Amino acid sequence: MGMNENQNKGISVENLTLSYEKNLVLNNINFSIKKGSVVTLVGPNGCGKTTLLKIINGFLRQNEGTVYIDSRNIEGIANRELSRILGHVSQMHKSSFPFSVLDVVLTGRMPYISMFSTPGKEDIEKAYQVLEFMGIAHFARRQYTRISGGERQMVMIAKALAQEPDFLLLDEPTSFLDLKNQIHVLKTIINLAKTRNITVLMTLHEPNHALLFSDEIILLRKLHGPENENISSRHDPNTGASPEKENILTYPVENIVSSGAPEKVMTPEKIKEAYGIDVEILEHKGKRMIIPEI
Repeated sequence: MGMNENQNKGISVENLTLSYEKNLVLNNINFSIKKGSVVTLVGPNGCGKTTLLKIINGFLRQNEGTVYIDSRNIEGIANRELSRILGHVSQMHKSSFPFSVLDVVLTGRMPYISMFSTPGKEDIEKAYQVLEFMGIAHFARRQYTRISGGERQMVMIAKALAQEPDFLLLDEPTSFLDLKNQIHVLKTIINLAKTRNITVLMTLHEPNHALLFSDEIILLRKLHGPENENISSRHDPNTGASPEKENILTYPVENIVSSGAPEKVMTPEKIKEAYGIDVEILEHKGKRMIIPEI
């Protein structure tokens, strides 16, 4: 997945860096995503997957670098317009209020509704359309708090679709779901990309799901060592001196291990570089599977 020119349609991230206080979280992130493709971010906990999604969605501001959406720098796009372009589904979406499923989906129409106005006939029709598409229109009037975790995930995707976005950012869309619902949600995501030409960027914890349901994969690793130390701030414990250059590079200086076609990215060598474990890659009926060595 090489970098494209900014004029290409899709998402482009260039030279992106983010640090929290003295902790370098993301460094020199570069990738591009073609329009209508499904791309998955995978990597160990703490490698910056969710943080990267938040930057692309405009929730966080990077220290350096640029994010382009259809060749436009997102910093020049107003929040209301960005909400029409980008749909986002986060990991946690609990509600303690007894809203109906339809009401929840209608909140996705807010970028199109003027201040102090209520959803109109067209908004309600579009909400029902996405509920039909997701196969959950039959409980439009049910309380959101009384449906299952898998159904809630489908509702939140429907809410994002109600924004009529060109891009969909999904943070762990299979979290807390059983295997049947995980596969159902992932098949639905693939269907969205194919039938609506929506570009999908999602994070997944399960590498085998990424292999099965992605056009391309971006494999990330942590930048710090086992003690969660920032590589640029480590000092000799006896003298207090900063380490020599060659010692500073003991830990990785870039997050991305590899990006591109799943079979090229998810190799035993690259998986070990990202996760620090040994795995085997097996094939069954033309599908590749990652098996950890235990």
